[in-house]
Amino acid sequence: MTSLWFDNPWLSAIIAVALIINMLIAAIAGIVIPVLLNKMGIDPALAGSVILTTVTDGSWLFCVFRISIITFDLITIIVLVSTIVVHYNPPF
Repeated sequence: MTSLWFDNPWLSAIIAVALIINMLIAAIAGIVIPVLLNKMGIDPALAGSVILTTVTDGSWLFCVFRISIITFDLITIIVLVSTIVVHYNPPF
């Protein structure tokens, strides 16, 4: 849908990968945070949701920015290498 809406398949790929990573992080944090809070003597039902929301929102934002930077760097390298290859005139 994002590819059709913004006419940019790279944006769709970045969002898809970031969502998959975020779901994995949320699943792990959803298990670990209540257990840690219970061991510290804090009620996991009261404090767990706030911490879990913060962790998942922060991880999603980090994933989107990091994947965007990596994708932009790869595209830049590909464009630079293809430009060098196309404009290279070997001396004969």
